[in-house]
Amino acid sequence: MIVGNLRQAAKDGSGLHPVLDEAIRVLETTDFSNLSLGKHELKGNRMFMNVQEYDTKDVSEMMYEKHAAHIDVQYVISGDETIHWAASDDGRLPDDDRLESDDFALYQGLQPTGSVHMTEGTYLILFPGELHQPCVSPNPGRPVHKVVIKIRADLLD
Repeated sequence: MIVGNLRQAAKDGSGLHPVLDEAIRVLETTDFSNLSLGKHELKGNRMFMNVQEYDTKDVSEMMYEKHAAHIDVQYVISGDETIHWAASDDGRLPDDDRLESDDFALYQGLQPTGSVHMTEGTYLILFPGELHQPCVSPNPGRPVHKVVIKIRADLLD
């Protein structure tokens, strides 16, 4: 997991793998105010972004998720949310396992190890297997405009 800020990355450079750096440059150069919600391909199905708008939820309404084949680069365009993360699934089986078909598994009731407060300009890079619970807020119902760039992990090989 890597947490960063776009303004700082533009100033100092990201220092990341070239593929991840490319994703950060997409975030820096894209005018999201003119981009429709939904999926936008960057490198076909190997790198694409999902532009989203939603209201934050109470922590009890959201499940933890993990991916097997994709890296997430989550970026808040406007609004704020908290993303909790858990270091372990405690040996539990997923409550909803779609890793093979849709590259995600969902877990309910995990205990958070930590959290990241995501504000405008913050990005969070999550690698395969890293459990995370996005879209939450201690004050549910707050609007968020966000993009998630999905990168096939094998692009980093």
